[in-house]
Amino acid sequence: MGRAKVNDLQGFFVSKYGGEDSVAYQKARLNFIQSMAAYSVACYILQIKDRHNGNIMIDGEGHIIHVGQSHTSALADQFRVLNIRRQTLASCST
Repeated sequence: MGRAKVNDLQGFFVSKYGGEDSVAYQKARLNFIQSMAAYSVACYILQIKDRHNGNIMIDGEGHIIHVGQSHTSALADQFRVLNIRRQTLASCST
């Protein structure tokens, strides 16, 4: 699918998963909604900025996948900090 054929998300979903009434379309749509909601909340909580659609892909089941290197590094750093804090709190409570 090139840009000349499909220019919007709904058009992509219809061409990939079938009509709006098909089970595949509805499942992919639900997967997209749930994964986008989770991704948005995670980025908000972790304060990850400057996200754009140039580095977001959709997998075969409709989930979003982030492919940006800076995002992966930022998430890894945030989880490292959270893990250190969790370990510190655990050691203080014993």
